[in-house]
Amino acid sequence: MDAKTKGAWLVHHTQKLQQVTGVHEFDNIYAAGKAAILLSALSASEQTSLPRKRVEVLAKAANINTLELPKLLELLEGRSLVEVSKIGVDVLGVTTSKVVQHATDVYEDLGPSPSENAALEFSELTSQAPLRQKETHSYLGDKCKLSSGQTTSLLEQAEQVGFVDFEDLGGDKVYFNGNLFRREDLAKTQGVLNSLTPEEQKHVAEAEDLLKRCGCVSLAEVTKILGVKLLEKL
Repeated sequence: MDAKTKGAWLVHHTQKLQQVTGVHEFDNIYAAGKAAILLSALSASEQTSLPRKRVEVLAKAANINTLELPKLLELLEGRSLVEVSKIGVDVLGVTTSKVVQHATDVYEDLGPSPSENAALEFSELTSQAPLRQKETHSYLGDKCKLSSGQTTSLLEQAEQVGFVDFEDLGGDKVYFNGNLFRREDLAKTQGVLNSLTPEEQKHVAEAEDLLKRCGCVSLAEVTKILGVKLLEKL
């Protein structure tokens, strides 16, 4: 995923983390997201040189406390995005549109863990299509170099924090982005899939494999594999 997309997920995940307690496995995501939120507040001001009191007011409005502020300014200064002095903060040519990209730079500088990278990857994947728990577990473990236990823990924490939405369809969890996919559609889809005969499931698997390998296929090719009735059902 590109830097802009990753930065957007960093801010999203940080906002979710602010709503829970007792989760400390995503500290680098949280720090980078908070830094982006602070940078956005500072760069949105009409002033490029902000007195200390103004910085504190903007930080408070962005839900950044007095203990977090010095560390976040240090992170931003390390990327030459701001310059901190005793009297205030100078914002060094930062535009609001670039904030999420800077968030990614800060995040990479912090040396994120494989689980943190997997949390971002997880959300991006579920924004492309709903995913079953088993295939999600296998993919994230392989892609992000996580052990089976680490992957299981990540999925549980993602559910707890709200990084993704999920639905338990008769013991088979499906993860998805609730802003893009409607919950009721998942149950309908599951109903159709459960109704397939073993022979139909075989044809569906063949069509899916072809699509994954080729990226796109013609309607005629798919119809040849599935048949008209099964294609309409799907």
